[in-house]
Amino acid sequence: MLEHLPYLMQLSTSVMVDVAEPGAAPRFGLIEPTVNPMVYGYALPLFAGLVLATPVSARRRMAQLAVGIPLIWIAQAFGVVSESLKIAVIDAGPLGSEAASRAGLSINLVALCYQFGYLVLPSLVPAVLWIACNRTFIELLIRRDTVEPVAARRVEAPPDGDG
Repeated sequence: MLEHLPYLMQLSTSVMVDVAEPGAAPRFGLIEPTVNPMVYGYALPLFAGLVLATPVSARRRMAQLAVGIPLIWIAQAFGVVSESLKIAVIDAGPLGSEAASRAGLSINLVALCYQFGYLVLPSLVPAVLWIACNRTFIELLIRRDTVEPVAARRVEAPPDGDG
């Protein structure tokens, strides 16, 4: 049993793995994945920073945070569970793959969920939530008036033969 930092999460499984050196007699042990949930945690301060930087009322900010924080926690939980499954199924080697097939888990699905939860969700969820919560503000930012400034107007060349 190894000691780990208090913010790490350790799961107990019944997946047996061979821990012996190659060529040595087999020694089996249980795999206990240790996952760092803080890897998935940057989504929360990113969303909070976007919400706090948006010029809306304090009440609307609190409402956005109240909606966004639980959704971000769900995305973080998905990432942690997916990484735990990846460690138990893929990193455990052939015995983990065998245990996964007995449990009806597809190794490709576990890998896809891990990649999606690790690479896509932590960065995409806060941005999509902020855009969904502040659509009118964003439309105000990108709204184009019918009259453009003089410097931005295009000077069109005369048609060929007229000039």
